[in-house]
Amino acid sequence: MYDKSVFVGPSTEEALLLSLDFFRGTLGNVQSSELTDFYQHELFVDEPNVKLTYRTKFDNDIGTETFFFHIVNGHTILTNYGCNSPELDKRLKEMNRPR
Repeated sequence: MYDKSVFVGPSTEEALLLSLDFFRGTLGNVQSSELTDFYQHELFVDEPNVKLTYRTKFDNDIGTETFFFHIVNGHTILTNYGCNSPELDKRLKEMNRPR
């Protein structure tokens, strides 16, 4: 899913894996997904950036997933991932509520 060679330190990979665990723990497994947007642009010759947006049905919610890829020398590198959903928003608010 991602190229470990792009990480600058172990904490970056760990942060990604923790985020993905948080998303899955909150939303559950993917039930279905539909591509809703595709965008590609090239900053340099033969090195395009691609953005894919999906409307995704999870076990516990429906959300919008956005994947950003950079393609270098034929290798696709996931550079950013985001997921928006009401259930994620609710969980984050609960976590950040003063105690």
